[in-house]
Amino acid sequence: MSNDDLKLNELFGEPIASYTRAQALNDGTLVDVTAAAAVIGYKLPVAITASLSAWLAGGSEDVAPIILDNMLFQVLLGLRRHKSDSRCELRITMPWGTEPVIIDCGPGDDAKPVLTMGFALDF
Repeated sequence: MSNDDLKLNELFGEPIASYTRAQALNDGTLVDVTAAAAVIGYKLPVAITASLSAWLAGGSEDVAPIILDNMLFQVLLGLRRHKSDSRCELRITMPWGTEPVIIDCGPGDDAKPVLTMGFALDF
């Protein structure tokens, strides 16, 4: 346990519960799209929320690769306008509609940066 953890525990007490990114990926709350994202230039691990995945699937069982690539490319272009932000909102357009999507860059379970994308209510 680090000194910062000790200070927080002294102030707030032991955590009641914790929920890791790995747990969210294992239980389906998050969907790992790192491989698809890497193909178009992402350097960090990327996950999307289950609700964003369902919206992208448009009623199908799974998200079509071309739809995922389309969304990831829109985000990649949009992030160029938000270089210094750790969280931003972008409007993602698909043939069936446009929705605001939150893109969050924060620490993963091992404190290395990761990207998580989803709707505002997912965070």
